[in-house]
Amino acid sequence: MIGKDGRLSKEALRMVDPKMMVLAQGERKGGEDHVAMMQRIIEMEQERGSFAFVPAGEEGFDVGTIGTGGRKGAWNNSKVSVYEIQTTYIRSEVENCIKRARNRRHQLTFVTNSARVKKEIEQMAGGQYRVLKIKPNPDA
Repeated sequence: MIGKDGRLSKEALRMVDPKMMVLAQGERKGGEDHVAMMQRIIEMEQERGSFAFVPAGEEGFDVGTIGTGGRKGAWNNSKVSVYEIQTTYIRSEVENCIKRARNRRHQLTFVTNSARVKKEIEQMAGGQYRVLKIKPNPDA
């Protein structure tokens, strides 16, 4: 399941299909762009060899990951990274995400498909958090 380089094998990646992970969330998964961005993040992290997961429950983030932390053949469970997708900017939601990430000591990255939302989050968060702008469907 884990290759010699410490990354998930192709067999293991097939077992954690991004589409199935997101669809299992039911109503919580969000709109079409939100779902597509969740799937893209999972795929990007899997390509890097990280273990990506969709946390259960309303208080979870959109996507979580556990990387190898540079150690060959072992994930670093002490450092969880989380992604929060924001297709619109709602200050209270961003503040709540930051608070939850700080309380849990997670590395937080915001993801959006809008240059305007990216700029608003960056300004509000004072540059303390990474904000990615990605296309929901890069092939479209």
